[in-house]
Amino acid sequence: MKLSDTDRIVIIGTTGVGKTTLGKNLSAKLNLPFIELDGLKQGPNWVETPDDIFIKKVDELTSQNKWIVDGNYGIIRDIVWPRAQAIIWLDYSFVRIFFQLFMRTIRRSLKNEVLWNGNRETLRKTFFSKSSILLWAITDHPRKKKIYPKLLIDEKYAHVKTIRLNTPTDLADLLKE
Repeated sequence: MKLSDTDRIVIIGTTGVGKTTLGKNLSAKLNLPFIELDGLKQGPNWVETPDDIFIKKVDELTSQNKWIVDGNYGIIRDIVWPRAQAIIWLDYSFVRIFFQLFMRTIRRSLKNEVLWNGNRETLRKTFFSKSSILLWAITDHPRKKKIYPKLLIDEKYAHVKTIRLNTPTDLADLLKE
């Protein structure tokens, strides 16, 4: 299966691995609508959208014929994954991911970049908070490495093509197709 023949793609991986960047690039390349789950889940002032509203919105958007979704929200997995034709797992090393995330977070903080719904990352929240994205990545990476292989061989997703990429070179090769 070529990506160009695929109309419904899910991109998964640890926080900071590059899911959104890949999603936006594929969206432009394949002319498919991009659904950024963090943008749907994170409301203004980092207040999360209630689960029922989030689930309903994701269900509505992924009931369409064409889309690319990035994200790892377990509460919508059984809605999104069965509808997908391909799942791309960005399974990079922890060191690579942590470095990328660290640099991205510093850049966003220093440039005061607006993320979703007016939210911004701050150095204070990144380094001096229990909700630090860096701390989340430390716990998230081993959890994803353990759970994804089991989920991806589940019979209910047998129809979905799984593409596991371990390095940026693997990704570059995929994008050349």
